[in-house]
Amino acid sequence: MKILPYDSFKILTPLPLNQAAKRIRARSDEQKSGWLLQSSKAEFRGTVLEDEFKLVENSSNRNSFLPVLTGTFRKAESGTLVDVAIGPQISMFIFMFLWLLLVGYGAFRSISDLVTNGATNQSITYLLVTIGMLIAGFIAPLVIFWFGVNRQKKRLIQLVKGKEV
Repeated sequence: MKILPYDSFKILTPLPLNQAAKRIRARSDEQKSGWLLQSSKAEFRGTVLEDEFKLVENSSNRNSFLPVLTGTFRKAESGTLVDVAIGPQISMFIFMFLWLLLVGYGAFRSISDLVTNGATNQSITYLLVTIGMLIAGFIAPLVIFWFGVNRQKKRLIQLVKGKEV
């Protein structure tokens, strides 16, 4: 698992450019605006144009840790080359920043309490809890993100009947 939540890959498909875009468009719905998303049977939501796309896996709940797939279609000698970049939604960065800031402040306060007042059962417990929350707040979103990346990557490759190059 990579530490930074970014990945990119290329898919080579024997399909013509317009067919590859059409297959992805058939499995996606237009991006809905606002916080209330209507349920849909499509696999993805976002926009698919003739030469590019920006998609997020369609989920029945609002999952801000799902990765965003951004890609372009280019003609290749034997079909179409799909360049895909995967990154997090901005809400994931906002959540992680706030979580790490607030819990990091708690860890700092508990360390300063240990230094000034000495080790007590309460101060050690507070320090261990805040350090555990820091670790969980950093690792959990990344695990959820990379799990989504692997799932969406496999599905996109299947969808355009291609192979990763």
